Amino acid sequence: ERRSWKGELIALSGNTDCYQPLESSYGLTRQCLEVMARYCNPVGVITKGSLIRRDVEVLQTLAARGAATVYMSVCFADARQARLMEPGTPPPQQRFETMRILADAGVRVGIALAPVIPGLNDEQIPALLSMAADAGATRAFMTPLRLPGAAREVFEERLLQVLPERYERVIH
Repeated sequence: ERRSWKGELIALSGNTDCYQPLESSYGLTRQCLEVMARYCNPVGVITKGSLIRRDVEVLQTLAARGAATVYMSVCFADARQARLMEPGTPPPQQRFETMRILADAGVRVGIALAPVIPGLNDEQIPALLSMAADAGATRAFMTPLRLPGAAREVFEERLLQVLPERYERVIH
């Protein structure tokens, strides 16, 4: 409410996707977006989830004022690899469809190539960028795989279990 507030960018999903399955019942992300729309506060969203489609109208309101950007996180063009490495997330094609819906609504969209895993999905980057452009993306960024603490062990076990033919190439 302060007159001095100029509205700084608020990033949703910097570490954890704000469109987790429970968001469909709680609606906390939508409520945050509605407050941002009321105050025309800029927002950036990063998500893998198609639940963001529910909030297209709010994002469209923000976008009309130049205050919304959405990045869809897609790291595999290969649907099989995506299913194996990212179980429980929407397939890549569904994420690109979501990107198209947002772009058609006037929302600035981009692709987050995250994580980029050398030896596994790095050669898919050109295809992903092309698919994103076809879906209306006008921007992109990438984040390399980071494996702090126990994450390395979990990642290596998963990779060995689901894509053993890629294990040596990725690990070395």
